[in-house]
Amino acid sequence: VLGRVAAKLAPQELALDSHALLLAAHALSLNATLITPQAEQYARVVDLRVNSGAGAALTQLDMLPTPARKTLLEPMGTIYAFGSHDITLDLLGDQLNAAYPGLALVSAHVGSLGGLLALQQRQAHFAGAHLLDEATGTYNEAYIRRLLLPQGLHVALFGFVTRMQGLLVQRGNPQGIRGLEDLARGDVRFVNRQRGAGTRVLLDHHLQHSGLSGEMIMGYAREESSHLGVATAVASGEADCGLGIQAAAQAHGLDFLPLAEERYDLVIPVEHAESELLAPLLTMLRRPPADFLRRIAVLGGYGTARMGKLIAEL
Repeated sequence: VLGRVAAKLAPQELALDSHALLLAAHALSLNATLITPQAEQYARVVDLRVNSGAGAALTQLDMLPTPARKTLLEPMGTIYAFGSHDITLDLLGDQLNAAYPGLALVSAHVGSLGGLLALQQRQAHFAGAHLLDEATGTYNEAYIRRLLLPQGLHVALFGFVTRMQGLLVQRGNPQGIRGLEDLARGDVRFVNRQRGAGTRVLLDHHLQHSGLSGEMIMGYAREESSHLGVATAVASGEADCGLGIQAAAQAHGLDFLPLAEERYDLVIPVEHAESELLAPLLTMLRRPPADFLRRIAVLGGYGTARMGKLIAEL
């Protein structure tokens, strides 16, 4: 979708930067209306529905899959986390429920970008995100400034985990894959993450710097919505490799070729960060129990030094 959006814009009309192109492509792929105060930037994008946000109903941007769609008019013992998939969020939910039996953490894997859009629509209490800004090499803040601040939504950005991303390959690496350049070989079947996923953004960033493109990779168009989905495809032999986290490779007995360490942060609207509902969660993040940290360490490839630390208020 991203390629089609860019292809339909003449060079002299291409006023969109990479962030805006990604947003337009993600909205088109989900048949959604994009809410933005810079609606005029998207006027040349064919078939994209755009709303300036002035007086717009919050339900007009329907970015989430129907089964995951929620409003915050739910029982006060339920915390909704939409965004990037990460195994440690499941552990966090288990830990919270054990310490506070009346409290449940429900997560929906809609990708980092989808998580921020869910916050924009007030459909989640927080989002897990690892969106790399290619211009600065930093994570999440540029996207927050583009998506949330213009809508009057101020957030606290908390550290959660760092994690290793890399190529997941079958045990013993029978294809002899050594790096991204091998993805362009005709005998390597790749499995990708969905549009809007932070892992997809990371892949495209490294492909561009390696002089590669998705058209050169067999299986680039095949998408999975989670790291475990990618690992399952590789472990079953349906694909030879995919990009994902080390923990997913370890869980499925795969070999792992490291590519980059990244930040996985929690984006929490200030109104929720100061609420009684999220107080137990933030307390646990600031003083994580030793058994919780041990369970994360066993997964492989995670760092927890920044857990619970306030990175920025935006």
